[in-house]
Amino acid sequence: MLKGKSKIYLNAMLAVCTFCNVMFLNQFNKVVSAKVNSKYSIINIETTYDNIYSFNNGLAKVQKSRLYGLINESGKIVTEPEFTSIAPFINGFAEVIKGSKYGFIDENGKVIAEPQFDWESDFSQDGIAEIRIDNKYGFIDKTGNILVQPEFDNVYSFNEGYARVKKDWKYGFVDKMGKTIVTPQFDEAYDFQDSMAVVKSNGKWGVIDEKGSFTEFSFDGMKSSKYGLVPIEKNDKWGIANVKGQVLVEPQFDNVDFINEDLIKVYSKDKWGIINLQGNKITDIRFQSIAVLNNGFVIVKEDDKYGLLDKKGKTIIKSQYESISDFQEGNAIVVKSKKYGFIDESGEEIIRPQFNVAYPFSEGLARVKVDDKYGYINKLGNIVIKVKFDNATDFREGTAAVERSDDWSYIDRLGNAAVEGEFDNATVFDSGTAVVKKDTTYNIIKNTDERDMGIKVVSDSFKVWKINFSIPINDETIMNDDDDVTSSIEDTMVNNIKVIDSKGNTVPVSFNFQSPSTILINPPYSGYKKNEKYKIIVLNDIKSKDGESMKPSITDMTFLVRD
Repeated sequence: MLKGKSKIYLNAMLAVCTFCNVMFLNQFNKVVSAKVNSKYSIINIETTYDNIYSFNNGLAKVQKSRLYGLINESGKIVTEPEFTSIAPFINGFAEVIKGSKYGFIDENGKVIAEPQFDWESDFSQDGIAEIRIDNKYGFIDKTGNILVQPEFDNVYSFNEGYARVKKDWKYGFVDKMGKTIVTPQFDEAYDFQDSMAVVKSNGKWGVIDEKGSFTEFSFDGMKSSKYGLVPIEKNDKWGIANVKGQVLVEPQFDNVDFINEDLIKVYSKDKWGIINLQGNKITDIRFQSIAVLNNGFVIVKEDDKYGLLDKKGKTIIKSQYESISDFQEGNAIVVKSKKYGFIDESGEEIIRPQFNVAYPFSEGLARVKVDDKYGYINKLGNIVIKVKFDNATDFREGTAAVERSDDWSYIDRLGNAAVEGEFDNATVFDSGTAVVKKDTTYNIIKNTDERDMGIKVVSDSFKVWKINFSIPINDETIMNDDDDVTSSIEDTMVNNIKVIDSKGNTVPVSFNFQSPSTILINPPYSGYKKNEKYKIIVLNDIKSKDGESMKPSITDMTFLVRD
């Protein structure tokens, strides 16, 4: 045992966990028997429910007599079961329905807008939602107050502080204070981008500034601006101009669209190609489709096969796969001849397609299906947890729920039992909390070895987070007889540190090992979203140079990106 302390954000001592046998008895005298790691406890739920769903951000949806409510991590009711529907939380709020009317609750389970609307959108990152009453549209703010009265035929999402509104077939704009800055007068309009909006007025295309001042251009058509550029149409052909109307790429294509700040995709004779912002050809016009993955790479389809280009349009992988997924933990799933494998960001096929189904890597392991059974592989493609389960989840917070012979339990990343029971159902862990069911009894399983470091508010969408440890961590690289890397500091960082968004999706961040006691978390390619809540999770397989694991087993910190 090491002396001293190691810090993950704040103090977190190093220790080794032990195991014990525990028998739990709930208040209804129905026994839930489980062999558990000592860091887990089971909480009795005092109320009987028809169903309890997975926890998300500290709350779980419950169903009773066809009505829905919310409970907290202690099993206590936060929102009484009174709604006919509760949707997932998005940007801090969840849509609720009572009868045929829509309203909202916040993450504390508090009703901020009683069900009264005929329809509503999700709350945006700006804390604004669209509503409809009697076929007229408006906006509410995050307190549930009416921001823009429902008086328009249609409204659109806010962008750069302004939203398009439509009335009597004309378009205008409102600001976040609910003030109409441009009365509906335009035949067509796009959202504000780069402090200007493309509009069509009396048959003429041009742009308006934030004061509504119109500048006319001599084009037959225009689209929304981006990166200070505007797609333009002349004589049924499309090109690119700058925001002053100066033509940069002569109209010659059937369609154009932006890929990123350097590349534009162009369409001609039923095929797509790529040019740069100067109009120079990057690829031939030969692709069936072109799209952008979550890490900024460009996925292209040619002859019904997919390949990859980098952010500059250089070929990484020639078109050869039946599908390519987004990247997670530095790898993407590929399919060839109906078999699943993996590539890394260099385009190397690190695991040849061989599985019936494969799922994204999560905490260093990927769930795979062989015939009708599930198991887990590492990033060398080796099966490290036997293919023997009838069903399974991805790893989350160091555990996965697995099913054998109709019984669910939990395993750790070594394949050992973490919570070994005979449950009829089991959810994944979220912030150290999961739900299990046996017969008609539900219980909450709590990881007592989880430390919540609270919430921080930042304004920088490209914030680089720094994790400081008070003692050096193990950065040794280990290779096997085939010169394959079996352990490295890069793997340690990717497998044990991750950022998830409010929906539970893994965010594609990257890492730098800055010093023996410091790790940097770099932001995703396009930055963190404004007004979105994220959680950094650190698992305890980050070891000291003496081989001791971190304690607690999970440390997490939530952060919110504000304007």
